[in-house]
Amino acid sequence: AYAAALNYFDRNLKEYPTSPLRWTCRLEKAATVGKSGDYQEAEKQLDALAAEPELPADVAGQVVVQRALLQIVQQNFDEAIRILDEFIQNRRNDPNSAQSVQDAYLYEAYSYFAKKEFERALLLVEQMQGASQTISPETALLKIKLLVNLNRLDEATDLLNKLENSSYGQDTPD
Repeated sequence: AYAAALNYFDRNLKEYPTSPLRWTCRLEKAATVGKSGDYQEAEKQLDALAAEPELPADVAGQVVVQRALLQIVQQNFDEAIRILDEFIQNRRNDPNSAQSVQDAYLYEAYSYFAKKEFERALLLVEQMQGASQTISPETALLKIKLLVNLNRLDEATDLLNKLENSSYGQDTPD
């Protein structure tokens, strides 16, 4: 129901133009436009949002991820990698962008996975692990897929067993 969602976003942006949630609303609207298949319009909206001088750092990171996802959906993996890598290089030491940087690493690894560049994807996942004390289940599952594709089955089995016995997210599921 993309049309209904877009109407909802437009109504909220019109009724609450100065709400702190306007940034997220605009981001979700652009993402919805992209999901509906209008990639050019989605990119236009994301560019306009990224140009906002008051855009919070966390939303700016999500804009980058959405721009890359638009490229991934269109199978423009090299462009997605370029977008994500540029963001990582510029923001990896910014504590306000830590979660967005982690997301960028993950989607960049997915892009390399799609290109069947499994070693490069695994390197990114391991860099991401090195920057964090824990590994999310989504990241662990990608790492398992990469290890299987690289025929490193013992490592994949070990990680799968750790994931199965993990309590990650059970105390406070999202």
